Amino acid sequence: MDRLFDFQGRASRNELGLTLLWGFIALIGPELLLILATGMTSSEAIDTGAGVALLGIALYVERIAVLAIVVAAAVRRMHDHDSPWYGVLLFLIPFVGWVLLFITLMTPSDEGENRYGLPREAKDRNERLKRIFD
Repeated sequence: MDRLFDFQGRASRNELGLTLLWGFIALIGPELLLILATGMTSSEAIDTGAGVALLGIALYVERIAVLAIVVAAAVRRMHDHDSPWYGVLLFLIPFVGWVLLFITLMTPSDEGENRYGLPREAKDRNERLKRIFD
């Protein structure tokens, strides 16, 4: 949770997967609550101009924040393969780009240090050892 909007460093497959799961729940949950409470989706709520419109606008702001968090995790995952951030732009190519990006993000990490640093697990282990022996 300390690296939500951090585009630096590396991310494991587990970190990316949990970020995607959290993002899905964060996007679907409030929308379902709005539908259950008012019978309207967020875009319908905005169109009515009622007080519910503020909730619809808040949901769109939330979607932008979740998108930024997921993109940050994907960029860190690309760094884990020693690839530059713009590999995430494969997502803009329909179907083929989605498959290529999925394969890239799900392949195993580079072992050891690369130009983006150590894997997070190695950094945490090094910090724990440093505290023990210092």
